[in-house]
Amino acid sequence: MNQSYQIIVNFVAIAGMLLVLAATLQNGLLPPNTRRRFMYLVLVEFVDLLCYNAELYFSALDHLTLWRVMFSAVGYSIRPLAVAQTMLIVTEGRMHKFALIATDILLTVNVAVAFSAFFTDVAYYYVAPNTFCRGPLGLLPYGVAVILIAMVFAHALKDFREEKEEILMVLLAILMSLGGMIIESISEYPGGSRPAFALGFVFIYLHCQVKEEKKHLKKLNRKVRIDPLTGVLNRGAYMDDMEELTKEKDSSIGVIYCDVNGLKTANDTIGHAAGDLLLKKAVRVLNSHAPGDYVRIYRLGGDEFVAVCTHIGENEFYVHIDQLKEELKNDWVFCCGGAWFASLEDVDKATRIAEKSMYRNKADYYRAHPEQDRRLQRQAKEAAEAENISFKD
Repeated sequence: MNQSYQIIVNFVAIAGMLLVLAATLQNGLLPPNTRRRFMYLVLVEFVDLLCYNAELYFSALDHLTLWRVMFSAVGYSIRPLAVAQTMLIVTEGRMHKFALIATDILLTVNVAVAFSAFFTDVAYYYVAPNTFCRGPLGLLPYGVAVILIAMVFAHALKDFREEKEEILMVLLAILMSLGGMIIESISEYPGGSRPAFALGFVFIYLHCQVKEEKKHLKKLNRKVRIDPLTGVLNRGAYMDDMEELTKEKDSSIGVIYCDVNGLKTANDTIGHAAGDLLLKKAVRVLNSHAPGDYVRIYRLGGDEFVAVCTHIGENEFYVHIDQLKEELKNDWVFCCGGAWFASLEDVDKATRIAEKSMYRNKADYYRAHPEQDRRLQRQAKEAAEAENISFKD
């Protein structure tokens, strides 16, 4: 029975570590630091398993050897070290300075107590001919491991609302590890925590995998929905979001429609870099004056932007529109118009009315700056060509 138990312990622990190692080496999503930490964790666990089996071999002898004491001390030292490495993986290395200091102190004390077996009976001792006995601090490695596990759990709970699936994986790993340590401490068969920890590390790997997949999908979604030049949402995102907004009815809707002034002139006379700067400036101005706390800004085309504001009152919305138009009189970076409705169902109607209002504001701009009216320039050019007069924009 004892031999079969040890075979199972070794097989499960080795299989778990090899699974984590193989998955880590083949996973292209994991950051380099996380990959290194997983490989280091596997190395630590294999060393621990080696010490465990070596200690078992020397425990079968009819006399005590220093080798048994040595392998026991190393095994005692490594167990909390594996948990500390797991903590670095879960937190992605972003631990508070005091938490790192506390971890280093706990690990150092644990190593000192483990190797004290060469001199004292504080951690563990042996009675003739070769029987292992725990001392007053014999369960210290488990205590240190439990403290570090609690730190892992505390960190994981901070992101519980956003990462429920990932936290579930961490919780399963914690339960496996705690269960293994409890079984090992009260059972007549040693080594119960090895397979439990190995399986726990599999769950930690799954935690990291799910987390990185979500990050990767978020990056892809950002590339699909975000305008790379201005950083605001693009037309595709606008179409998707408007379709969703029309299904809701519990909020008001305010739309600001904007058209950047002088973009073609800037591109043609100064260069497209100047045009890009003009677009970015328009976004900054619109973003700084967009009303309410629930605002999304979209770039619909080359020089057209829309700001969609929800959960905002009618008076507040139009006050912001008037303030924005007054501000633009000092710097006509774009022309704009706005429309407000009490229901999100009217988002399409609000957009059409806001666009018409923008064109009226555009007419005011051209009256103030006729040199920017490309239609007037085109008419002048056609008239000059009819008279065979050379005309240059």
